[in-house]
Parts: sequence; structure tokens; C-alpha cells
Amino acid sequence: MSDYSVVGKSLPRVDAVAKVTGAAEYAADVKLPNVLYGKILRSPHAHARIVRVDTRRAEQLPGVEAVITYKDLPQPSGAGRPIFAQGKVRFAGEAVAAVAASSPEVAQDALDLIEVEYAVLPAVMDPLEAMQPGAPLIHEELKTAVTVDGVEYVNISDHSHDREGNVDRAFARADAVVENTFHLSVVHQCYLEPHAAVASVAPTGKITVWTTTQGHFWTLEGMAKILGVPMTQINVVPTTIGGGFGGKCEAMLEPIAVLLARRAGKPVKIVMTRVEEMLAATPAPRCVIDMKSAARKDGTLTARQARIIWDTGAYAGGGGGGVDLVRGPYRVPNVKVEAFSVYTNKTNPGAYRAPSVPQVAFAYESQMDMLARELGIDPVAFRLKNLKDNRDFAENGKPPRIAVAFKETLQKAAEMAGWGQQTPRQRDRGTPDRKPQGQPSSGHGVGSQRSVVGVKRRGMGVAVGPWSNWAGPSSCVVSINEDGTVKHFSGAVDLTGSDTVLAQIVAEELGVPIESVLVVTGDTDSAPYAAVSGGSRITYGQGAVARAAAREAKERLLKLAAEQLGVKPRQLDTKDGKVFVKRDPKRSMTFSELGRISLWSGNGPIVGRASIAELPSPPVIAAQIAEVEVDTETGFVKLLRLIATQDVGFAINPMACEGQIQGGAVQGVGWALYEGIQYDNNGVVNRSFLDYLLPTAMDAPPVEVGLVELNAPDGPFGAKGIGEPPIIPTLAAIANAIADATGVHITDLPITPERIVTAMSSTSARSGGASRSPRRTARPTGK
Repeated sequence: MSDYSVVGKSLPRVDAVAKVTGAAEYAADVKLPNVLYGKILRSPHAHARIVRVDTRRAEQLPGVEAVITYKDLPQPSGAGRPIFAQGKVRFAGEAVAAVAASSPEVAQDALDLIEVEYAVLPAVMDPLEAMQPGAPLIHEELKTAVTVDGVEYVNISDHSHDREGNVDRAFARADAVVENTFHLSVVHQCYLEPHAAVASVAPTGKITVWTTTQGHFWTLEGMAKILGVPMTQINVVPTTIGGGFGGKCEAMLEPIAVLLARRAGKPVKIVMTRVEEMLAATPAPRCVIDMKSAARKDGTLTARQARIIWDTGAYAGGGGGGVDLVRGPYRVPNVKVEAFSVYTNKTNPGAYRAPSVPQVAFAYESQMDMLARELGIDPVAFRLKNLKDNRDFAENGKPPRIAVAFKETLQKAAEMAGWGQQTPRQRDRGTPDRKPQGQPSSGHGVGSQRSVVGVKRRGMGVAVGPWSNWAGPSSCVVSINEDGTVKHFSGAVDLTGSDTVLAQIVAEELGVPIESVLVVTGDTDSAPYAAVSGGSRITYGQGAVARAAAREAKERLLKLAAEQLGVKPRQLDTKDGKVFVKRDPKRSMTFSELGRISLWSGNGPIVGRASIAELPSPPVIAAQIAEVEVDTETGFVKLLRLIATQDVGFAINPMACEGQIQGGAVQGVGWALYEGIQYDNNGVVNRSFLDYLLPTAMDAPPVEVGLVELNAPDGPFGAKGIGEPPIIPTLAAIANAIADATGVHITDLPITPERIVTAMSSTSARSGGASRSPRRTARPTGK
């Protein structure tokens, strides 16, 4: 590690100046001559038949140049979410029509003039209600009935079941069994930049779209299918993106902007409002999990059973369930899983940082603590006993190619947190006259403690979260210019500062300063293909092809230099933008000299290319320990510390790694304590950030990061993906800390003060979404 010059260093982002000065161009900043402004008419009803749509008055309004509905779509949208509702709206906020006008104000006035007659139908928001016989059908045209154990369920988008071993026998023989129901809310990604797109259609029919997207090649594919045109007729230009977290992977506004532009003969810009984002984007799905876990008295896990109900909204979206998802990172020999995806009258969900895993991990990590307490075993020691290690990844008795650091990552978190060094007496503080700390922010949690009479009790909770990298498909080109500078060219969108990491990889491989490397993301007409920026894949997959392409360019560079210096390529090396003879470093040539020579001799310009379809997926884990202070009278929770460790393989940029882990963990804080879209029969209730609570700067705790570096053989310099694991353990770590402080385990998220007070006042074992948990009296280190 110490031999590296560029990788392994905490270097500032290459786009930092553009971001902080406002020079970076986002989709809403794109300015084209004669641009029109698009607006979308959305249904006010959660479920209704469309009797009539009359756009004539809107079309006659001065300044309006295009009005479209589902009738203007070139072909049916298929089984997925349609661009416009066709015959029926299935959620409040679904698009019904769109207009393009000379100003946003005129466009809004035009929407008000469109007459839509609805026949309102009964709506169903709860997936548990939606699947029951007799519930209103969301899709009468589809076969959505499934019979399980003699019961016919309806509105089922997908049903799966999986099992290994014999769970019934394992439960019967177990020394400890816990069984709970967990409820998790719909959670929005809350990127600061809303969806936006600008479309222009040339007289030749060539379409150009500027859009905020995590993957413009995916957007291209989706648009071509929706619009019924060849992919070569569309060019998608990715703009600087203001956050995505999985929520900007699909074509959403782009086809509407194109249809309006085609109709008007002018460019059209559409920017969603925050209300539209809350109504019609693709948030993480609601989830209900019935889970049962068992262990022997020596602390060995023996069985886990789960029934997972995913709320897939009005159209097929997120969800899923299998043995590996429910087993998590542990050895559990007997597992049984049944999963339903259920249609409801909500917008369909999409990806959000480690899709499906935070929800399921919240359930099994909560039960890990419950089992540990029932058996009288320290929660860290209980996890260490059951976590998988290299033996579990062996194939046919051979050592695994990819090593895992599950236990090392958890042990590092325990050491950083001082696990076991505090007793309950030290953690409890009766403070009847204590003044509040901080100022009110979002209404509860950190920064909103009020002067109350009560006992503030502290607790610590631990959880882990597994993930597996995705890599491809990925491709790129690395070229050396005649002035010695280097260009990395690909179709990978910089979502999280990945351009900096790619620049570091190329600079290290070639032996040039990072300042000499320019990372360029091209449009779909020019750039080599890259998959969506998601799945923790950019550093791992795109970084691997960046290094391979740089290596190929270096080989060509050394071959040319060898010809010029009269030596063999293996006798040469590179450093600081020079090629030199290893045994006589004074004999050298600069990259610029060789770059100029390459244009007129040898094999021409120095270019390296690389592409992959996929790479083996290295197991990754994150471990977190939360420390909280709970006011037992009001239920207010103050998050004091959050320790987050993660196996990153190799930290190409340690500062960037820490930032990713801190960001993911703070999003997990929102899931655990604050966030959730609320619904009534008319749809979303909390439609803005005034009502949708997020952790503010005053609410976010210090996040102390520890990096574990167990190299991945296929990752660049051993790196693994880091973007998604940090959010996975946070939910359960905080819930377990609250249980440690209060003796009550909350199984519904978010854990609001009201839920805490209700649970603590309950005398039954299961009331208010809670399970009783005796507090620990000691905390061994668990090593």
C-alpha cells in the first residue's frame, strides 16, 4: 500500500470547484433556444376510471403549443408502469396528460383547463388488506389471484417460496425461539435535485435528451421501447446529477418531454416539483415481515422462517425474497421463505441503496439481539459465533477465491465503540431538572430535547449488514494525448465522486499525477457502454476496466519508448509522466514526447481499451454500533454516537470511502427514527419536506468510520464496492440500542417517541409493535 503514489490517498474530488461555485450544469440548467416548459396533469384520485379527457380549452390558451395524452403514445407501454394512465388511474399522482407552453405559469394554467371526468373507485393502501379476498382489484385485466394453503389471495404481482433444510424440526428442538412481525414504511430517496429532462427533436427525427439519470444507456433503452424508435435515433446526454440513491434509474419524464417536443416542433423542459416527487417517483417499498428464528443454548443458530409482504404499488416494482436474503451473513442450516409482492394504490417502488436488504436485515438483526438476550449471550459474541467465514464460501472442498472479513469487521466496530466497557448504571441518568440540549429541529430526536421531568437512559446496539457487488457491463477507453495528458472516456455517470476514483486508478497505473488525467462521461452516441451507476459497481466494475484500459495503453507506451531508447519494454517503467530505464533512470522520455511521436510512427496514437460483462461478486459486510439516550417519559431519542465499519477491499480514496459510509449511515438514521410516507385513501399525506421528516445536521450524530481492507482479487488494486452496505445495519443497530436502553424492542419503523412511550407503557409481551427485552447487565467484548 505504501508503494502507491495516487491510490490509497485521500484526494479532493475532481469536480469540487465546479460543484461549490455553481459551474456544474444540472438538467434544469440546460438552456436551448425557443425552449418550452412542460407540465404534467396528475390524477387527484388514488383509484378511478377515466370517463373522459377534454383538452380543447387548454389547446386554445395563448402560449400553449402542445397537449398530449395516452392517445399520443406510439405504442402500448406494456405490463409495466405506463407513461400516461390508460382508462384507469391507479394512484394519486399518476400522469393523465401533459402540456408544453411558453412559460411554466402558462403551462400550469393550461393544466387547469383540461377537463377530466373520473368515476372514483374504492382504493386500498395497505398490502395486507389488498391481498385479502374481496379487496378492490388494481388490475382487473391481469391474473393476480394466487391460492396458498387453501386461501385465494388477490392483487398479487409476484409470489415465491424457497426453503432449505427442515425448519419445523429445528424449531421443535430449539432452546430459544423468537417470533415477531416487522413493519417498515415507504421511504423516499430524497435526492435534492428532482427529476428533470430537456428534449429536442430535429427535423430529421433525431432525438436528443438531456436528463438527470444514473445510467443514460438504460434510459436510452427504455425510451426506444416506449417511443418505438431505433436506439440510434436517440441520443441521451447525462447532466450533473444531484443525488439518486437508486431513484433515477428509469425513464420517467424523458418520453413525455420528447412527445411534447415532437408535437410542438420546439425543445421542451420538464422539472418535477417536490410534491410530484413524493406522489409519483419510485421510493423504497413498504414491507411487512413475519419472522421466526431459533437457536440452541450454546448460541448456534438453527432455523429461520420468514413471510415477506412487499407493497409493489400500482405497478410491479421492488421486493423479492429468497433463502440467502433471509439467512443474511450467518450460518443458518434450516430456512424457509415465502414472499408476496402486492399491488396497492400507490406509486410503484424502485431501488433505494441496497434494495430489499435493509428491510429484511432490520428483522433478522433485531431477532439476533432478542435471541442473544434470551440465551444470556453477548450480542457481539452471538454474532461472531454464527457469522460465515472463508469455510462457508469454499467450493468442492477447495479454498474460496474470494476471502471474507465478516468477523474482522464486526470486531473492529466493537473495539472502536468500547463495547463492554460501560455498565447499565453508568448509562442511566435520572435528570428531573436537566435542561434541553440543542434546539428543536425536525420535531423529535437529536436536537429536539425539551425540558421535561424524566429519566434519560442510555443503550448501545449492534447490527451487521451483508452485500454483494455487481460489476458490469462496463467498458472504457484510455488515451494519451500529445501533450502527455491522459483521457479516460466512458459512459459511467459520476453519482458519488467516482470520477475522482477513476482518475486515481488511471493515474496510478500509468504513473502520472492525477492532475494529468481527465475523466469524461460521454453521451450515448459517443461513449462506450456502461451500466447504471448503482449496485456499488462503479469503483469495482468500472474501476477494473479503467485499470485494464490504462494497462493496455501503458503497454503500447512502453513498446514505443523501447523502440526509441533501444531497450526492451520489460526494462522500462513509468513515474511522474516519464518512461525511464529501470537500471538507468536518467535515460527517459516524457509522455508528451512519446505522445507526439505516436501520431506519426509505430502503431499510431496510444489508446487502451477494455470491457467486461461481469466479475465475480465479492461478499461485503458493514457493521455498526449505535449509542442512544432515551427519555423514558417523552420517548425522545438522542443518537449520541454511530460507529460504522466496513470491508472496502482497498480504499482507493479513504476520504471518499468515509464519506460514502457516513452518508449511507445517516440515511439509515432517517429510516430508523424519522422517515415514512404517510397515506390516506386519497394518497400521500406528507407531500413536502415540511411534513416528511428527515434527519437534519442537528439530528445526525458523529459517524466514526473504520475501514477494513481485505483485498478483492478482481477489484482494482483489491477494491470492493462501498456505496450500498452502509445503510443496511443502521436500522437495527438503532432499534437494538433503544431496546437496550428501555427494555422494549420496537418492531415498527420509524421508531417515533409515540411508539416508544406506547411500548414502554404496555404490560403485555407484544403490544404497540414491541417485544419485551430485559436489559443486559454486562457486556463482554465478544472476541
